[in-house]
Amino acid sequence: MALNKSQAVVLHSRPQGETSKIINLFALDFGKMSVIAKGARGIKSRFGGALEPFTHIDMVYYRKETRELQFLSQADIVEPFSAIHKQLGKIALASIVCEMIDRHQVPGHASPRLFYMLLETLTGLNEHERSLRNFVRAFALHFAELSGFRPELQRCSHCGGGSRGEAVWFNYESGSFTCASRPVNAAGTIRIPDPIWQCLRFWQTHGIRQAGQMGLTPDQGALADEAVFTFLRFHMESIRYLASLKYIQQLEEHLKSRP
Repeated sequence: MALNKSQAVVLHSRPQGETSKIINLFALDFGKMSVIAKGARGIKSRFGGALEPFTHIDMVYYRKETRELQFLSQADIVEPFSAIHKQLGKIALASIVCEMIDRHQVPGHASPRLFYMLLETLTGLNEHERSLRNFVRAFALHFAELSGFRPELQRCSHCGGGSRGEAVWFNYESGSFTCASRPVNAAGTIRIPDPIWQCLRFWQTHGIRQAGQMGLTPDQGALADEAVFTFLRFHMESIRYLASLKYIQQLEEHLKSRP
């Protein structure tokens, strides 16, 4: 077995036996991988809080080519993203991003760009208190592009022009938009008002850390989510069902129903 070192982010973990954990990670140098952390559930575990979800760590592990589950030797916290763990809403949003990576990425395929996109998103959720969903929406658009499914949000598929300050029709099947003045086939299209459209375009062309600059009302945010995640679900079978996204939708509905 070879001894390896890498930065990684904890995606999620599950118990293994009475004292150990199996951890799904996204590593800078190896991509998605699973490791077993012996004794991680013990009161005096040497891992401390390093294996909590969303934690950015430096790790040392033993890797064997013929084995899917690697052995974790050491994990030191680089950034715990403590503020995320203090709010249920932030936990739910961070879980969406981690679940997307965990479901879609193939083990053993490194993607430094995706690794740093994940860190940018977690940093945004950790440092901000408003417009938090925007960081997830921006991540989703960049994630789609990195996966080979970049929607065309800059020019009309018919006239080649940009937005004229009017609502547009977004076709999530083709990943293109049409000026609102032009007739469209309603199948597979979503009508997007201009303020939301400008946000989608901004998130696609700017860094994820800047996503919080764009403000949306709850109703506008719901429509932005519909456009982004309907597109992703249509083109990426692996993330057609995201348990974490369903959870946050149920949480929001519960909060709305409270007197």
